[in-house]
Amino acid sequence: MKPVPIFIRALQATAGLSAMLMVCSGAQAQHRSGPEVQWQHRLRMDLSTPVRAEGAQEQRGQWLSQLQWQGEPQAGPLPQSARLELALQARTGAAGFAEARIGEAWLQWQHGAWQARLGRQHLAWAVTDTVSPLDALQMRDWRTLHDPQRRPLAALLLHREAAQADGLSWDLVLADGRTRALLPNGPWQSPLPSGLHLEEARHGERPVAVALRAQHRVGDTEFSWLAYRGHSQAPAARLQVGDGMPRLQPFHDRLDLLGLGLVSPVAEASLLRLELVRHRQRQAPDFTQLVLSLDHEFYDLLGRGSSLYGLVQGQWSRVGHPGAGVLPDWPDLRRVLDQRLLTRWDYRPDDSGRWQAGIEAVLALGRTAGGREHLLKLRSSWRLGSGAEMEAWALLMGGAPDSFWGRHAGQDRLGLSLRWSQ
Repeated sequence: MKPVPIFIRALQATAGLSAMLMVCSGAQAQHRSGPEVQWQHRLRMDLSTPVRAEGAQEQRGQWLSQLQWQGEPQAGPLPQSARLELALQARTGAAGFAEARIGEAWLQWQHGAWQARLGRQHLAWAVTDTVSPLDALQMRDWRTLHDPQRRPLAALLLHREAAQADGLSWDLVLADGRTRALLPNGPWQSPLPSGLHLEEARHGERPVAVALRAQHRVGDTEFSWLAYRGHSQAPAARLQVGDGMPRLQPFHDRLDLLGLGLVSPVAEASLLRLELVRHRQRQAPDFTQLVLSLDHEFYDLLGRGSSLYGLVQGQWSRVGHPGAGVLPDWPDLRRVLDQRLLTRWDYRPDDSGRWQAGIEAVLALGRTAGGREHLLKLRSSWRLGSGAEMEAWALLMGGAPDSFWGRHAGQDRLGLSLRWSQ
């Protein structure tokens, strides 16, 4: 049997191993001190209604149960920690769905400065906000376009912590290359010409994706470098004709990526963040992407511990060859904020955190492909106690008919979200 299928099957089997380990360890923990078992639950309910008649009402629900086991540090073959997460989620309305799935499911070993984690996991490698070119490994669930979710990645992670504060730490990842993104659907799918059918995205050709990341601190500045060989997290698309019916086939193109990240304080409570990444693809266009942001926290503006957090971020790309065999008008979801300004502001009247309000906006910087456009989200949230939180929000989109957000102008909506965790 080939080694690659064995590696992938080992990743898929980790969910069952982690569940068995935590059940056994939980039973042992009742009779002796040491291992700790935590069971957490999270519930999220969203109800949104369209502002305009052409929109569709939408309800979403998500239930997450997470079981985590933390053992004592030890040397030996047994893992020191594990996690298993089960998720139930559903959406009503156009192109609704209901599904049950395994979220995170991993086993972790640690010895000295070395750490190994095997299974379905999240890799939080983003440096900038919302769109991060360095956060390239995990596929996304884009079905609700304005609120994409990260899909857990089946992978083996090897991490070595730096021996000193200014030393070098690094991560090596071997991941299942057959995962795929879930594309916007229902009201969030871009209009298609009549008679053209959109297929599900196909996973990439490489069975295993490989990433190497290094981190280093110089003074107060943190640098990170990433080399990745795998697939694009945002599918490209090509036109296929078979059985007399044209089909639009999205697929994850091969990707070789080199990137640099930087986080540096520029003043008290201010951070400058930068990502510069080169994307080299097989069929889709090559491009170099720059993301630059500045965020600042204003403390005690009006007394009583009030605070205001502000973020301003810009993004630009320079495209190389135009690509071959792909549709040029298909949107690259990694680049929908190119030549656009993203800004976010959150206000808290006191330090209790019982109430806060925020605004998030995306605005075109000068002339962009498709013309001017905007995305605006207003939100206000309240803590209700006992782990419950409620948020009221409004989402407004518009622009030229050929712009990305202008195509969804009819989906302006008002929403109410309820979150609970224990």
